[in-house]
Amino acid sequence: MVTKEMLKNALTQLGVETGMVLEVHSSLSSFGELEGGAETVIYND
Repeated sequence: MVTKEMLKNALTQLGVETGMVLEVHSSLSSFGELEGGAETVIYND
């Protein structure tokens, strides 16, 4: 299961920094089992 924390860590490793805006085009199913569903991907933290 992919958690919000795992997703944040992966994006950080890719060079995404606080304040950046990302546009992601993907099906939710491509994330695999996602804890919290779409809200895990679509957030402002």
